[in-house]
Amino acid sequence: MSKMSKKILVLILILVFGTIFCLVGAGYAAEEKIPVEYPDTTGMKVSKIGLCPFQFNNWMWARTAERIHEIIKAHGGTVLDVDPMGDPVKQVEGIDRLIASGVDGILTAVIDAQAIVPSIKAANKAGIPIVFMMDAPAAGEYLSIVQPDFVLQGYQAGMALVRDVNGKGKVVLIEFPASRTCYGRIEGFLKAIAPYPDIKIVAVDIAGGNPEANTAKTAAMITADPDINAAIVAWDDIGLAMIPALKDAGLDQGQVGIYSVDGSDQVIRAMKEGKAFRATSCLYPEEMAEMCAKILISCINGKEPPGKYIGMGSGCLTWEDVQAGKGSRDVLPKDQPMFWKMTGEIIPTGEWDVVKSR
Repeated sequence: MSKMSKKILVLILILVFGTIFCLVGAGYAAEEKIPVEYPDTTGMKVSKIGLCPFQFNNWMWARTAERIHEIIKAHGGTVLDVDPMGDPVKQVEGIDRLIASGVDGILTAVIDAQAIVPSIKAANKAGIPIVFMMDAPAAGEYLSIVQPDFVLQGYQAGMALVRDVNGKGKVVLIEFPASRTCYGRIEGFLKAIAPYPDIKIVAVDIAGGNPEANTAKTAAMITADPDINAAIVAWDDIGLAMIPALKDAGLDQGQVGIYSVDGSDQVIRAMKEGKAFRATSCLYPEEMAEMCAKILISCINGKEPPGKYIGMGSGCLTWEDVQAGKGSRDVLPKDQPMFWKMTGEIIPTGEWDVVKSR
């Protein structure tokens, strides 16, 4: 081999290994994604569909429900709604009522992966097909689950925090350890900040369903440590509840940044109006609703689902993006499909427990 050939080979190896290092170092290596298209449900009909999401009093689930109603109505059916209000007991009771009412199929989301299992098995026994949104039960059969990568979502928002604080600062964390979705988001946040020992988590609390209570938690954290720089929260509503406390403390002009997951209309509006909310990794509820509803409709009409485990895209919307006129769809990765096949459901590793020892 000539000297010139050896130099070229060395350069190629450097480029290859350098690229691999950058991808792994970023936290997520590149992988091929096999696209999944919406099932063709042209001419198909359904009768009664049961809908039991996490709750209805939430931007994401309200938008999901609205789109599901539109699609089922367009296929000649009606939707029987059950609102569990984030309560696993109410969800079990609600799904049992849907089964008793003789629905063609059920669209649902998990509040408690173990508590929901008897109801899922009862639906299986009754021959009622189920499609899950966001998270899956611990056991029982279902057609498909459509999931955003909630670990990646937390990672995206966490990297926005790292950038804004230049790798150094005091952070408070408000989690919600009742769902694997929120576990995953917290795990992603922690993965993002782990290489930066000068980013310190100085307080941890658990969110409740009451906005006033979450505002009070924020006020208490600020009183305990008025020098905090950022807040990591499990979803947008918690972050929105923090803003009044930040305003009262005079810390709402970017002195304390909020980093979250959802991409809700309310947060986009808050970003337009102020500087407290800095980044939110976006969910796409209309697209998720359409995929789930059409999978259920097509299977009721004798078709096979396009996949049991279906991932979906995520993009992080920052304060700077909103100031530039961008929306949630503008920050989706351009080189990836909206939906793709996965080999299994997304399950957090449990690294969120590191919060307790930081």
